[in-house]
Amino acid sequence: ETQFTGKIEYRNTTHSYKAEYNDTFDNETINLRKRHTDKHMEKEIRQKLERFITENEYIQYLGLHFSLIEEGHAMAQIPYRHDLCNPYGSLHGGVLYSLADIVSGVAACTYGHYATTTQGNMNYLLPAFLTEYVQCEARVARQGKHIAVYQVEIRDDKQQVLQTGSFQFYLMENIDTV
Repeated sequence: ETQFTGKIEYRNTTHSYKAEYNDTFDNETINLRKRHTDKHMEKEIRQKLERFITENEYIQYLGLHFSLIEEGHAMAQIPYRHDLCNPYGSLHGGVLYSLADIVSGVAACTYGHYATTTQGNMNYLLPAFLTEYVQCEARVARQGKHIAVYQVEIRDDKQQVLQTGSFQFYLMENIDTV
């Protein structure tokens, strides 16, 4: 058996919550909880996401390559290509929005649900030019039962932040049921 004690304090603009806890768990329960909260997706979920990525023609057209997919977190990049640029030679804002939407959508699916975008917001801080690639990173801000919110950052090959944003998703049926 293992003893856990501590304090929890939560505050936001409208609510405040404080609690103390003192719990005892057997080691088997702790191991089950640890496995459940590890950032490792189930193999079946990972395989379905990888299949979705490789079979999606738009993702392939963009040249999008994922470097990280884990629970609530994803990273991918696209190369700088002239056919993806606006008339000024910068990667088109729609391409960058698509990159952020796809990467955050994949991150939202890592918990085992299909997700569809309900809202997206991008802040275009700097143009995406004079770079070999741009990389997008999406991190969970909230993963609820039906709604998920993700924060994104797009950086150039010098790691300079070009865009930031947030995307909201409606969570649908479980990936393993389809």
